[in-house]
Amino acid sequence: MNAVVVASNRPEYLELFLEKWSTELRKVKVYVILDLPEKRDFNFHGLDVSLFCWADIDADLGEVSWVIPRYTSGIKSYGILKAWQNGAGMIACLDDDCFPDTPRYIERHWENLKRNVHPDWHSTLDVPPNRYPRGFPYEIRGKFRTVGISHGLWSNIPDYDAVTASRYGKDRTALYDPPRVEVVPVDNFFPMCGMNVAFRREIAPVMYFGLQGKEYPYDRFDDIWCGLFAKKILDHLGYSVTNGGPYIRHERASEVSKNLVKEQPGMAVNERLWKAVKTLKLRQATPGACLVECADALPSGEYWRKLRQAMRIWVSLFDNED
Repeated sequence: MNAVVVASNRPEYLELFLEKWSTELRKVKVYVILDLPEKRDFNFHGLDVSLFCWADIDADLGEVSWVIPRYTSGIKSYGILKAWQNGAGMIACLDDDCFPDTPRYIERHWENLKRNVHPDWHSTLDVPPNRYPRGFPYEIRGKFRTVGISHGLWSNIPDYDAVTASRYGKDRTALYDPPRVEVVPVDNFFPMCGMNVAFRREIAPVMYFGLQGKEYPYDRFDDIWCGLFAKKILDHLGYSVTNGGPYIRHERASEVSKNLVKEQPGMAVNERLWKAVKTLKLRQATPGACLVECADALPSGEYWRKLRQAMRIWVSLFDNED
């Protein structure tokens, strides 16, 4: 069964999320990570929901539960782990302020992940898969990359950083239906947004959203930095990434002024980190082992030492990586 992970510390938004998605997510397992010390009662609206809180994470992971941060969207890493442990073939992540905008949300992500992509050439003709336009090299015909990550987009409120949102807060993005889907080029990064992204189960060991939030120097870069490592690893292992549909409708719940404070410490780091990841030479052959290589290449300093340790522990939770 496919799975959807959502994290929330806002019970009122979570209630609305479960109601709005009650039809679209009827055939999947939903993992709700309540970013609060204890559970609360919710109306699941007929959905198959597993609900977890801090107490569940601590009881499950024991002395290494600290690798799952609190009061930050990075806590959804725990939902990814549980979905993988329960055999999900595809895992999608949503935020609690994101609602359905086009039908067949899960099916469209899964269709993207089942696509075959030529890494170097793009066919100019809409023809069956075994036919190619004149000039398409014979050597690569029939050789494809599997899509590992399907990155969805959103209508309504764009995913701006706080500086941009403070200047262009009235911008609204359009809904494209049917949505356009593009392949992110090899060796190109993209700003991965954790509020609408899906991936194959074998990619789960690299989908660690890191240590962020109140206890750490950085916040709101958890999905961005996860995306840096993931794209580097997928390029190395021969996977592709798509970007575009399916769309969700984004109703921003966070405040721009608070986001500006949270994002400021990580902005300069982000300008350097992607360049360091781009020059990294990977040699391992599995997603988890590659993430350990990325961890070993992190900068020096107390935060990075702890993140390096957390990434290693995270990968160890997938010891039977498939």
